[in-house]
Amino acid sequence: MLDLANAIKQWGRELGFQAVGITDVDLGEHEQHLQSWLARIFHKAAV
Repeated sequence: MLDLANAIKQWGRELGFQAVGITDVDLGEHEQHLQSWLARIFHKAAV
């Protein structure tokens, strides 16, 4: 799995992404941070 994660991150860099992260689907304590980030529309930032 580590090889796949590294390949995905490398592909993201090649496509011009500044950062690529991979996470579990269980957001747990991080759910509120994600909801806040989405509410501020950071995921739709202009290029």
